[in-house]
Amino acid sequence: EWLPGALPEEDRGVLHADNLEVLQATLVISQPPREPFATENEVQQELYRIESKIHVLATLIGQMLQPRVPPASPVVLAHDLIAWQTATPPPAGERGLVKVHLSHLYSRPVVFPVTVEGEGEGELTGLLVARIDPLPENVEDAYDRLLFTLHRRQVASGRPQP
Repeated sequence: EWLPGALPEEDRGVLHADNLEVLQATLVISQPPREPFATENEVQQELYRIESKIHVLATLIGQMLQPRVPPASPVVLAHDLIAWQTATPPPAGERGLVKVHLSHLYSRPVVFPVTVEGEGEGELTGLLVARIDPLPENVEDAYDRLLFTLHRRQVASGRPQP
């Protein structure tokens, strides 16, 4: 979702703190429980069972919140860029905020202050591209961890399963 207008400097701290919380929660909530190993002891096995139950609970809560999460639409996330489809693209150079719901399990969006660059080229043809304003180091680290995790899952889902 595009919100036109630059973010006042005094509001950036709150926005970045909220984004850090959303990024960390999305990483935790979207992490599927791992399979236990045969060599694990009883405590580790019990932790696995608890983790699995928490994951199911998070999924159920996410389904209850589903009406508050907008329908999924194509979005490309990169370290300093975001690209999305829009019927009414703002002009290049316009500043604003982009809200992105990162998971259907978590209803809060991450909100990036951006500057519109224009229509994408190559793999981004048909998408509006915006450059993400510099993020504080802790938010940038959490965002990069999320991007790495999403990329790793995407690569793994393309591999044949044994």
